[in-house]
Amino acid sequence: MPSGTEIKAAFRKAAVWGTPVACGAGDGILLTKDTFKREVEDNPDDSLGMAFTESRDLGVIKAEGALEGYLRYEGLGVLLAMVFGDVGAPSLVGPALAYANTFRLKDKLDSIFGTLAINKVVNVFEYPSVKCPGITIKGEMGKPVTFALDGIADDEDPDSTTNDLTSFANVTIPETGNRVRMSHAVIRLNNREGAALGGADVVNVTGFELSIKRKKKGEYTTGNGNRVDEPDNEGLPEVNLKLSFPRYTATTYLAGLRSDQRMKADMVFTGGLIETTFYREFRLQFPHLGLLNAEALTDEGKVRHPLEFSCMGTPTAPSGMAGVTRPVQLDVTNTASTSPLA
Repeated sequence: MPSGTEIKAAFRKAAVWGTPVACGAGDGILLTKDTFKREVEDNPDDSLGMAFTESRDLGVIKAEGALEGYLRYEGLGVLLAMVFGDVGAPSLVGPALAYANTFRLKDKLDSIFGTLAINKVVNVFEYPSVKCPGITIKGEMGKPVTFALDGIADDEDPDSTTNDLTSFANVTIPETGNRVRMSHAVIRLNNREGAALGGADVVNVTGFELSIKRKKKGEYTTGNGNRVDEPDNEGLPEVNLKLSFPRYTATTYLAGLRSDQRMKADMVFTGGLIETTFYREFRLQFPHLGLLNAEALTDEGKVRHPLEFSCMGTPTAPSGMAGVTRPVQLDVTNTASTSPLA
């Protein structure tokens, strides 16, 4: 019987909605959990005059879920690109091995989707086309940073001829180490109109949560066999950031909430050495933050001070964040030399 230690997953960018592509070398991803599930609408014949339902028809197909795992400095580029949408080819920044790349939030994610394959030993569950409308990234001191990626699929195929047990033997995982840890982080926060972020702006927190949620919805139309077509925008994205301060020591953020003070922030996670003076890095920049909530939580222990921000875009980048105008920008340094959307 299969167990969780044997389950493997892969994801590859695709080009035609509803048409799967074969996952192979470099497409493997390490997960801690997946919640993808296929559901089919049940349309029973409930005509009057019958004591019991004697027949039914199957309706529209819903195949949705999430992929959960540890955030890594490398190997998750394609999943992150599915949410951000705007990412190009990496640039060599070190002597030979270190590359830098930037992930920006694109206005729309048209034609940005992929094929998900999950090998559960008995067979491979294939999701031919998966659109990823959102991601949640969480960190807590003493633990690795985690992610949960949302997905909307057109269907689930447990007997595919594109991704099966034989073809899955070609799947390799590009990175099995180098997890992003909360202890790797340096977080800075100051007024949006103030000077560039510096050493005096470092804040110490016990944890954080970044949520990017795009409102996506597909339609069921003739010709798709009760499968959803490619989901598109149904409203403005919601990007929120939570920071957990261990102690309530001042009314600064409470006053900022009342006055609608705007802020900016960055979070820099620094991992292992790649070469010479170049390290793996995961940098999140927030050019325009508005406080949504600031609390002084009362319980038996310390009065804790959680904050929640709305992450917004800006027509003009603030000082020290040249070119950063979207609600959040991700800059990475690792050894990946090709575009995750190639």
